Amino acid sequence: MNTPAKYGAGRRLSGKNRYLELLSRDLVRFLQVNLLTILCLLPLLLAVDYAIVTRSVLVLLCLCIPSGIPAGAGITGMYDCVLRSLRDAPGGMWENYKKAWKQNFKGAILPGIVFSLVVGFYGFVLFVLGLGEIANGKLFYALYLVGIFLFSLIYTVLWPMYTLFALKPSDFFRNQLLFTVRYFFRVIGTSLLNLGYWVLMLLLVPYSLVLMPFFGFWFIIFSSSFLLYDSMNEMFQIEESIADLYPDQVPFYETDEEWLERKQRENETTEAETESSPKV
Repeated sequence: MNTPAKYGAGRRLSGKNRYLELLSRDLVRFLQVNLLTILCLLPLLLAVDYAIVTRSVLVLLCLCIPSGIPAGAGITGMYDCVLRSLRDAPGGMWENYKKAWKQNFKGAILPGIVFSLVVGFYGFVLFVLGLGEIANGKLFYALYLVGIFLFSLIYTVLWPMYTLFALKPSDFFRNQLLFTVRYFFRVIGTSLLNLGYWVLMLLLVPYSLVLMPFFGFWFIIFSSSFLLYDSMNEMFQIEESIADLYPDQVPFYETDEEWLERKQRENETTEAETESSPKV
């Protein structure tokens, strides 16, 4: 694919320095979108809580399906914010967030509903049956844990793909399978990180509720996306495709030569100003 001459040139950092660079630059943006994500997931939380109180699976199903619509849109909006940060896309927070809703709202309905049903089911089983009852049935306990891990594994890769691409569901799962096989250990490690984060947040309830506005969804989504982004970009040519379709979203990077020339001009200007300034 043909890309602009400036694309990919120069001074994008890597590793820990890149992680810290993005945090220092976009932390406020992440926190703002995180609050919006919490609002989008609040109906799901209330639905699961009411189903647990009433101990009714029917209530769980009836409430989780509609609450999955804003949940899917909210999570996709958070991923869109993070992925734009990772590729240094231009634009303000509100501008990009509204664009994300417009582009991804319909596509996020189905994964959002499935997400809500699965989260609701696991929460319902945990708090209605109790962990002790689950542990007494060893097979059911094993299936419970395996199911949670597979859920984390699938959605760790699926959400970014839904945010980035407009494909048929069969193509999503095919691409996800290929990506998981190719980067098996990276995907497994990231999925375990996701799972461990939410288990920790669950164990720390109610204290973790205080932390949700500050860490909540953005921190784990940013961290897991950071671990997978370069691999996804390498396999699916994300930035090259965006550069072809949306040239206005291509970031500008100075080459080393351009950076040196600019610094030299700045030094020469500074020296000229010093020489021309009156002596006291």
